[in-house]
Amino acid sequence: MLNDEGMDVTLEEATEILSFLKFMANAVVKKFLNEKEKFLDQDSAITSRK
Repeated sequence: MLNDEGMDVTLEEATEILSFLKFMANAVVKKFLNEKEKFLDQDSAITSRK
């Protein structure tokens, strides 16, 4: 895919790029899930007070 865009990368470089993208994706998903969990905890705390 990178070669199609005119970027010549070696197999090792492509492996490093994919590893970095995986790391970033995991961080974003983890942050999203933590924020969702906090929101749900707050929502259940509000609901239980009623």
